[in-house]
Amino acid sequence: MSWIHLPLLPEEPYPLAQEAADLRLEINARIAAVLSARSKLDSDRERLSSTSPTTLDAQNMKIAQTLPARSLEILRDEIRVRQSIDSDWRQVRHEARAAQSHLSFEKHAQAQKDVTAKLVSIGYINGVIPDINVLSIIPDMIARHPDVFRAKQARDSAAQFVNEIFDLQENAEALARVEREFATRMQRLAAG
Repeated sequence: MSWIHLPLLPEEPYPLAQEAADLRLEINARIAAVLSARSKLDSDRERLSSTSPTTLDAQNMKIAQTLPARSLEILRDEIRVRQSIDSDWRQVRHEARAAQSHLSFEKHAQAQKDVTAKLVSIGYINGVIPDINVLSIIPDMIARHPDVFRAKQARDSAAQFVNEIFDLQENAEALARVEREFATRMQRLAAG
């Protein structure tokens, strides 16, 4: 059988709450169980297809009879895992990414305040006074400071990362395909 790719959930590039980390591990364990069951089913199919029908023993006949039911069980388990990814993991991951984005916005604002305070401490005047004081702080001085620049890059990256759901869209599409496959097989079984 041709299976739809089911990858393990990758490590997130930022810290997750313990509950979210536990959910990721639990979903990955379920994915590993599905992948293992797929592999076992495929090896049984391969072994049976390479065996001559006249030399099938009772044990192999029993295995051959269970293949359709095992295949349906695997599809059902895969549907459940993909549904969990689509709902539970999507929500937990979005919350964690939103928290990271909020934190990066705060770090950027703090970096701007720190640079402004340093400039004021060495004699610059906070605010632009045109044509009077060459020692006034201009916004570009703050924006170009390396600390502020790095914080802004981190902020922008985190903000973009919050809504990045390409892998989840791929999972939703695969879920729809697996559900159709499951329904088709159930109809075939019901039809006899």
